[in-house]
Amino acid sequence: MRAAAQLMIRTRQELATIIKSDKLPMRDYCVVDVRDDDWFGGNIKGAQNEPSYGFLARVDELVKKTKDVPLVVFHCALSQVRYVPS
Repeated sequence: MRAAAQLMIRTRQELATIIKSDKLPMRDYCVVDVRDDDWFGGNIKGAQNEPSYGFLARVDELVKKTKDVPLVVFHCALSQVRYVPS
């Protein structure tokens, strides 16, 4: 089982810094976007779309696919609404 990550992404700026760096998606980090149809309206560069409507049925495959990725970030349409700055 994967150990809990030491790094927490708290702001979109922190995530943008990672994406703009020399780090590679699916090797150094993975952004999992759980939005459904609104994924096609715009998405985070390099993000994996795992729609919420079938997420539980595919979660085991997602865990296998990301087991060696040190940072996995989940994003949804409501992330911006629910975010509370620390």
